[in-house]
Amino acid sequence: MILVINYPPEGSLMTDITAISTTAPPRPVVARSRARRGPVARATRAAARDLAYLTGVLGTSILGFVVWTVGVSLAVSLSVLVIGVLVWVAVAGGLRITVDLDRRLVGWYRGVSLNGRYRHQVAGSHTTRVKTTLTDPRVWADLRWLVLNSLFGFAVAMVALAVTTEVVSLVAMPLWWWAISDPHHQYATLNLGIYTVTSTGWALVTAALGLALAPIALGINRSLARVHSRVAQRYLV
Repeated sequence: MILVINYPPEGSLMTDITAISTTAPPRPVVARSRARRGPVARATRAAARDLAYLTGVLGTSILGFVVWTVGVSLAVSLSVLVIGVLVWVAVAGGLRITVDLDRRLVGWYRGVSLNGRYRHQVAGSHTTRVKTTLTDPRVWADLRWLVLNSLFGFAVAMVALAVTTEVVSLVAMPLWWWAISDPHHQYATLNLGIYTVTSTGWALVTAALGLALAPIALGINRSLARVHSRVAQRYLV
């Protein structure tokens, strides 16, 4: 609604106020207009999201490997002593903190909230706390996930990042091919088997090849991210 005020001529006591109504476009039309405007932007955001998730998987898989190997080694080596049982409680806490990072990462990617079902630590003696920790199925499930993710997650992330790096290096070939003194020994980069990049022309051909392979790399990243996140969600709750 727009109000238009017509001021009267000098000496007049009347003021003319005219109301002009305007109609906004319906929301579905606006939504469709936005959808048509940004297909490239949406695809770029999705690809960046997949790559960010897989990069996070690489980091958490390495961290998880360090945590479970060091923690289990300490607990087993000290198991002959009374302190070994208490060390396991601390190790279980470290496992939980590390797995919570995975929950946050997977929850962000899948758009859900993931919470582990841990047994409530009732107040009592240290013996009670140790017993509750050692008999909590969720603690052992955390350990199983960290062992699995340190292998499965690491492999998935490395494949995705290797494919992405290869495509980026091909697309950017005109910018760096000339800096390599012996291109014939640079397999899978300058030496592609059927030809070797030894000139700007071949570098431009390689860049075009990289652009053609980019959708395949993005599809691989999307598939790996979805498979890993689904498996992770099943193990983390």
